[in-house]
Amino acid sequence: MENTITYSIGQVAALTGVSDQTLRYYDRIGLLKPEIIDPANGYRHYSPVQLKTLNVIARLKELGLSLRQIKEALDEQDVRAVFDLLHAQEAVVDQEIDDLFVRRELIERTIENLEIELTYSGNYEVTPKICPLRRFLALRDLHQGEIGYLEVSINELLRKTRRLGFSIESNPILIFADTPEGIRIRHVAVEVLGNLKEFIPSDTRQGDAGLFVMEVPAGTYLSCYQRGNMQDIRTALDKIRVWAQGGGLVLEGDPMEVLLVDYSLVSERQHLLTEVQWRVK
Repeated sequence: MENTITYSIGQVAALTGVSDQTLRYYDRIGLLKPEIIDPANGYRHYSPVQLKTLNVIARLKELGLSLRQIKEALDEQDVRAVFDLLHAQEAVVDQEIDDLFVRRELIERTIENLEIELTYSGNYEVTPKICPLRRFLALRDLHQGEIGYLEVSINELLRKTRRLGFSIESNPILIFADTPEGIRIRHVAVEVLGNLKEFIPSDTRQGDAGLFVMEVPAGTYLSCYQRGNMQDIRTALDKIRVWAQGGGLVLEGDPMEVLLVDYSLVSERQHLLTEVQWRVK
């Protein structure tokens, strides 16, 4: 040991900025064991080469590799192993970037929704609008009879949609049935980013049971904004019926209600801003 240049654990910590606690941990997990351990006092001594190894470890940590991955690469003592790990890490980072873009878009959309909720004080009258063909992912059966069944159903739809890997592009949409007994909610749905034409739901496959693709035809829709509980759209529907009759139009299909703001962000649900749409010909 007298003829070998070594550094004590304190010297290594001072030279590299790696704490002595971290060096002891690296020793314990086998990532970097001291070149020499003095049998008389147990003091650790590191070689100059090991200081370079510490720099490699620090660099790979900066690139996002775990200590386990770094240890495997160092154990193989092969540049190819490091190359393969970094190539795999590049794919991980690319996915994280994609996820961050999706999160940013969600934040931007939520801000836009809240701005509408906070600032809209305009027209609550019926206006016609042209809508393209739309495809939604919908929940077939609602939790009717349960307390808060609508929120339970919406949460189930959102959970299953995310589990299938779809990016949700809209706030929940309610599809109503206009029956002789009155208005009732038939389905809850969301617009998603992805090719729903290739989605084939299966009641036996875990995750998508109870989901189906719902197509809303292109055409002219009568639109009416309203504020109030999203389960009570009678006033808006009455306005649409009167407008359609006055214009000699026939209502087709089921009316739908589009939530213009994330309902989970509004504490007083009776003040929700929604848009009711009903197709006409």
